[in-house]
Amino acid sequence: MKISTEEIRQAAQDIREQMIMDRRRLHQIPEIGTDLPQTSAYVKERLDAMGISWQDCGGPLPEKMTRDYMTAGFPRMEKETGVVATIGSGSPCILLRADMDALPIREDNDLDFKSENGLGHMCGHDAHTAMLLGAAQILKDREEQLPGTVKLMFQPGEETGAGARIMVENGLLEDPKPDAAFGIHVEPSDHTGRAGYAVGVNSSSLDTFILKIKGKGGHSSMPQLWQYPAGLPSSSSTGRRKTLAIRWRVSTLGTVIPCSQRDTAWRVTWSRLASSSWDHPSAFRSWKSLSQISIPITS
Repeated sequence: MKISTEEIRQAAQDIREQMIMDRRRLHQIPEIGTDLPQTSAYVKERLDAMGISWQDCGGPLPEKMTRDYMTAGFPRMEKETGVVATIGSGSPCILLRADMDALPIREDNDLDFKSENGLGHMCGHDAHTAMLLGAAQILKDREEQLPGTVKLMFQPGEETGAGARIMVENGLLEDPKPDAAFGIHVEPSDHTGRAGYAVGVNSSSLDTFILKIKGKGGHSSMPQLWQYPAGLPSSSSTGRRKTLAIRWRVSTLGTVIPCSQRDTAWRVTWSRLASSSWDHPSAFRSWKSLSQISIPITS
């Protein structure tokens, strides 16, 4: 029997409170990077409760990648804790993807479900994960009616720019191989009850590079003899730098780089300012296309 749109809509309303509960619990335990032990454990617990089998999809990170991300301000990450699950069987295989990682931003409000650990889900990935768990429940309840397989991808490390690639390298696109993949991102500036899609690419691309600049320290009474290592990056034309605050021995450097009227990209990194060298990671985003079309999801 064919599954109707109205049936799916009603099923989503039936599990609305569970999805809200999932999102709020995930909001309380944000984790950054590729190693998300609490978040992945919660996802596995919920999949178990639905009777959906899952597999770990990730594994150890190369040591160089671990060091590079530490230079860029991430905590030490030695592995990726992605989760993959399947519902149904046979062809075609459709992959549904949600990212799970948070940002190093402290939440400042009085919500009873606010973050508990000084990090924050400021990009909506808690909602994405809860939405995919909701879709998993709806699909599992109708598994016998599915004309194929649905593969669920719970991805860490979206903010690192490498989370999906690590999962692909560890077998995400195998056994079964997806014929198509879909993801969705919340958009708080759009109207509730509407969804957007794009003809062509409509995502920003994160590119990261590390500059290693050697300088020479000196006494504060003779600054003319210094070779100040922060001078070059502060005048870099790579992006329009909005803020640069220097403290003795420690530099906190934040970049704000406008990309379009629809998006502003930023990264905050922490680097130690020493006399011998200064590592400055810089990141920027570029929009490939802005041909977004917004449609009512009820149509």
